[in-house]
Amino acid sequence: MKLNPMPTPKKIGTQKVPSSVMPGQRLLCEVRVIALENGETVKRGCGQIGLMPGEVGWSCFYCGNYIFRTAPSLYDLWFHFKLGREYWRAMSLGGENFINGVPVAGLPDSLPRRLWADLTETQPPKWFKYFITYDEQQFEQYLETASL
Repeated sequence: MKLNPMPTPKKIGTQKVPSSVMPGQRLLCEVRVIALENGETVKRGCGQIGLMPGEVGWSCFYCGNYIFRTAPSLYDLWFHFKLGREYWRAMSLGGENFINGVPVAGLPDSLPRRLWADLTETQPPKWFKYFITYDEQQFEQYLETASL
């Protein structure tokens, strides 16, 4: 039996937070429930007023929940992309794709193997801004024309 997420499913980390907030002001950390591939449900957020601004988003003082800004810098995105790849576990089950047990839309891993060596770089490589803005087919076309 598969458990369903909240009636209006939202991805983790997509909560809208205002861009202009007074220094020191905290916001409500929304509670979100999602279903993992094994049917287990996971709760994110605590429902308390604990979200504080950080380098690339908001983090909750009470539960550690993290929400990324809608437009973080390319360097910040690269850092978190590399960090996330260190603990990456992609899988497909029953027609759904999961990364570390969390359901995702699209392919679980669309980064071509020939680009994996760039994950050791400290600065974002030239292809990264296209990887995060293009869909998979557009990105493949970019790689072909750029000879990467």
